Amino acid sequence: FVLVDGLFAAYAPEIRALAAYNVFIDSDHYSTMLRRLFRDAGPSGRTKQSSREVLEMYFTTVWPAKRDFIDPSAAYADVIIDSRYDPHTEGCRAGGFRTEVKYRAWQSDDDLHAAGARRIATVTQLDRYLTPKDRRLEDGETLRLRKENGTIYLTYKGPYATTPHVEAAMRPRPISAAIELEPEDVKWFMEEYAFTTTIRKRRTIFSFDRVTLARDRIHGLGEFIEIRAEPQDDGTHPKLLINSAANRLKLPPHEAIYVSYLDLILETRG
Repeated sequence: FVLVDGLFAAYAPEIRALAAYNVFIDSDHYSTMLRRLFRDAGPSGRTKQSSREVLEMYFTTVWPAKRDFIDPSAAYADVIIDSRYDPHTEGCRAGGFRTEVKYRAWQSDDDLHAAGARRIATVTQLDRYLTPKDRRLEDGETLRLRKENGTIYLTYKGPYATTPHVEAAMRPRPISAAIELEPEDVKWFMEEYAFTTTIRKRRTIFSFDRVTLARDRIHGLGEFIEIRAEPQDDGTHPKLLINSAANRLKLPPHEAIYVSYLDLILETRG
């Protein structure tokens, strides 16, 4: 058997005439963009390009070239394999998993200070959520464009991960590091994505032992305290860190909220 692999493996008629069997691996716009962004951007990326350089090259060159020169060869395939981004197996490329739990806020900042929390900053955030037009919002596959202090950040916020040994309610999400964008970069998302929801938030961030606390005032929802934790190098599970912090802050377990602000907003809409 001789296997010929490559973007243009089925492009030339001379090569196709030699092939006994042709397999085309297809990938949609959303999957291709995410994989390229997580693979190439940043100091640890393959090309070490900035996120702006990766996105600009993708939207102006890579995707149009795929559409015009690669996709037509699918017509000659005996089998077409649909290779969509799967957060449950590829989420680690986004930067890792994070677990977060919310509570309706009733403590003051002084109460948090008294418990040992250290205030870091207060910021105003405007979050706009995007969903690929060929996927349902209910699937949880969303991108978030956040405007904070005049800067726009792109973050991938995929659906909950099905991780063993974690209570069903306290499920982690694969969440990317925030990628800074220029305002004009947003235009690249207009054709392929739908803007679904906007959330306005005033957030005060605290450091508290090995978790991060956020005291949030959400327009239309109220005030919350959010506890965020990530897997630790010593193997300590985020669930244990969150429960420990909640106990020290005297947050009632029965008042825990395990969904995101986006989920809460969608619930209020019915």
